[in-house]
Amino acid sequence: GTPEPLDAEEARAWRSYKADPRAFMLLRSYIPTALRVEVTDPADPTPYVYLSTRSPERLAAALAAVRAS
Repeated sequence: GTPEPLDAEEARAWRSYKADPRAFMLLRSYIPTALRVEVTDPADPTPYVYLSTRSPERLAAALAAVRAS
């Protein structure tokens, strides 16, 4: 799916009340920002992947570059 960079406030929301228990989440409590990538495989019950990262925009750009090549 499309990567979605999350600022600190939105990342906090996806770690708490927006979180889906089926999601794969790599959490680092000391990193306030994150990247959320929707899983689009219909055979996979995981709705999204949540990754704590200090540079969510750079990680999203790297994923887009890999997808384009």
